[in-house]
Amino acid sequence: MLEKPASSAEWRATWACAISADLDGLNREVADIGDQQRAYQLAVRIEQVMTMLAQVHQELAEENKLAAEANELESKRVGIAAAEAKRNAQQLVVAKQAAAARKDATKWLDLRVVRDGDEIVVWRDVREFSHVEGPNHVQQFRNYSVKVASYPSSEAPPEVLARIGMPVTRSKVNIPYWAQ
Repeated sequence: MLEKPASSAEWRATWACAISADLDGLNREVADIGDQQRAYQLAVRIEQVMTMLAQVHQELAEENKLAAEANELESKRVGIAAAEAKRNAQQLVVAKQAAAARKDATKWLDLRVVRDGDEIVVWRDVREFSHVEGPNHVQQFRNYSVKVASYPSSEAPPEVLARIGMPVTRSKVNIPYWAQ
């Protein structure tokens, strides 16, 4: 503390200066404390913002990773769909070729060629299937023949003549003696 001067006026002046200096120091300390509190509050706020920013960066990284995985899965799905479409197209081509081969192989299987005098008649045998729903599940078959074509013996196509055993040449149709 201050020593008490000899006169009271000096004493008052000295105390006033000391108090004034103390007040200035206190004000500075208070200002420093206020700045420190403000700085601390700003530091806390900056830390909170940095934490939120780190979370946002982490979430964005996770979203980018998920988007990359989704794009990869989509590209795989598109690739699989393209491969499946290609395989289906190939199977369709094979099925069409097989159907054409079966059609060629069985072209005359359901046809009957009959010689009727001077006429050759081609009949198609048909078996019609019908199914009646109900408690008895009735299934019926109806067989019948449909006249497909009729040719005079001299104008019949070679495949029809071959079907009934008549010899066929390129230039003309040879009718055997027994068929005349």
